Amino acid sequence: MNHTGIGTIVAASLCVLSQAALARPTQEQMDRVRAFNEKELPKCYALPEAQAKACVDEVIRKGTQMLQSPASQPGPAKEASAGKAVPATLVYECNVPAFAQSSMTSSLAIWRDANARYFAVSSRDPATLYPLKAQGTPGKGNAGFTFPGGASMTVAANGWTTTSQDQIHNKNSLYGKVSAKPNTEPGQCRLSNGKTTRTFNLKN
Repeated sequence: MNHTGIGTIVAASLCVLSQAALARPTQEQMDRVRAFNEKELPKCYALPEAQAKACVDEVIRKGTQMLQSPASQPGPAKEASAGKAVPATLVYECNVPAFAQSSMTSSLAIWRDANARYFAVSSRDPATLYPLKAQGTPGKGNAGFTFPGGASMTVAANGWTTTSQDQIHNKNSLYGKVSAKPNTEPGQCRLSNGKTTRTFNLKN
């Protein structure tokens, strides 16, 4: 597909997006989408037309998510913290590509306090806490965590991490139509040795 064809698709899609938006995007959101498009769209240019259109559609889909309000974005939703100071121990340090466009971002850490309460902290905003609902025991089989916004992630014993936000498309013709859309990269969490501690301001 040539640059003109892609430009036409992008312009038309952004027009529809602006008309359907529930709230006017901020300048920061627009700048993020513009930078994202400039980085990702060139990857579509060299593809055959059918694959190029699918590639552009995926870029536009992600751009749409970035223009939505924080509450409607995929991934964890923010929850402000307040209360007494509580010491906590680092459990996991994670890189989760599926959360890259959410308020959490892909780089996060999971902590646990003395009452076995779990929460996540983003590298982008270490002062904001994300209380988690936890299942399983870290380091002993699968451990699952659910964020306030409904997103979830599962960490296997070897650190392999999947999420409810993963986009998985068929790449094997034996199982039907093959999709050109990229699959979400799996995440990875490194189990801590339990010696790293920090004091947080947690909700009671």
